[in-house]
Amino acid sequence: MNSIVERIQLVIGLIVTFFTIALTFYLITSMTPFFTSLVVPLPLITKLVLEFYWITFVLPVLVLFTWYLWPNPLRRGLAAFFTGLGGSFLFSLIMAGALSWPIL
Repeated sequence: MNSIVERIQLVIGLIVTFFTIALTFYLITSMTPFFTSLVVPLPLITKLVLEFYWITFVLPVLVLFTWYLWPNPLRRGLAAFFTGLGGSFLFSLIMAGALSWPIL
């Protein structure tokens, strides 16, 4: 496989994770005053997401570790791409569930 294609896959994986970081910080900082004004106690998952949302900074590091440590150099771009995509999707799904749970 061409090294340019692998690098493009790495860059796309990183862009997806940086977009997830920006979206997370925007949503958490804009919804924190709403959740603090609620009278009802928050579920544990919501408290954890509100407290540890900065953990999204691990996603780009995970993509880079996948890129450098993948055993098959021919597939490392694809592995980095799917690591970024999967990690971003999983964290976005957890965040969406945690932020919408108290509203339901």
